[in-house]
Amino acid sequence: MIMVPMNWAAVFVFFPLMGIALAAWLAIVSIANRGNGAMWSGTLLFVVLAIVSYAALRLGNEFERATKREIDTKLGETLATSRVIESPVGPIDRLAVSGILCGNNVCGHALMFGMAKEVAIISQHNNWVTHYRLQPIEKCPTDNETYAAFVGPLQELGIFDACLRREKKVQSDPYSEIKDAVVISNKRGSDRVYRTVAHKLEIGHITEELARWEYFRSTYAQRSFGKRFSQTEFLEALTGMHADKDKAFVKRSFADAVRHIKGKIGRIKMEYRAVSSYLHKLVRDTRAKTGGPVVVTKATDDELQAIIEHLCFAKTSEKSHCSKGFESLRSTYNMEIRP
Repeated sequence: MIMVPMNWAAVFVFFPLMGIALAAWLAIVSIANRGNGAMWSGTLLFVVLAIVSYAALRLGNEFERATKREIDTKLGETLATSRVIESPVGPIDRLAVSGILCGNNVCGHALMFGMAKEVAIISQHNNWVTHYRLQPIEKCPTDNETYAAFVGPLQELGIFDACLRREKKVQSDPYSEIKDAVVISNKRGSDRVYRTVAHKLEIGHITEELARWEYFRSTYAQRSFGKRFSQTEFLEALTGMHADKDKAFVKRSFADAVRHIKGKIGRIKMEYRAVSSYLHKLVRDTRAKTGGPVVVTKATDDELQAIIEHLCFAKTSEKSHCSKGFESLRSTYNMEIRP
């Protein structure tokens, strides 16, 4: 216990305890061995053997750690740790990734920012393949309960004229169903390396490797090989396209935003968390510019109430949480309502 790294509190506790234990052991041995040379010889032999055994154990452990450090270092130096892809492929016709749904993940990222025209999500558990495309409002469902489309990532940015629409869902061998695509897969093998790899899928068969990023943190070498990354960062580098959410954010006055959203009721499904998040950001930005409360007319407040009633009362199980989120627009920001 003394040999391992400890904090000062542990030092002050264990050193006195070890000292007391050693003194007690010496006292007991001295009394037990009194006048008996053979027992003293045995005791000394035991102490020597104990010291030699402990030293051998320490040396063996250090040799094992040194060996593992060397193995990890050699492994890390062979990995693809560069975060630059020399030959980006540009926009992808069909992207295939593992997952379940299309939303705030690489699927939504790819479709929203034009990195892929279509995304096929492969469920690894049951071989379901679900295809998604970015579709205009005319092709989007209006039912808030349906999973046929996802709108949250778009509506957080103020985009209410499109959705991430599910085109089809089939259960079959994924690659024979998809046939042609760029496949991005995450792999975590027995070597403890986190890696993301992009391959071409042609006529249902994996062919050329397009790029790979790898990351490895070794506890034995006490260092990292490469930098941590997300799948969306890998996709941006693979396509050579950068997604700027600040640039994509639709700037409107609060009154215009409320009017615009109310006009979409019944024309497209809405996600109350996303709508609330968008309006809160508009209010924060307005207050940052003016330095004062947001002033709205009674008509705008009535339109806001219509949005609240549409979004919050449809889902009774989430009614309270939904209502509080929108009501804070009035209370938290000291919104002034004028005729």
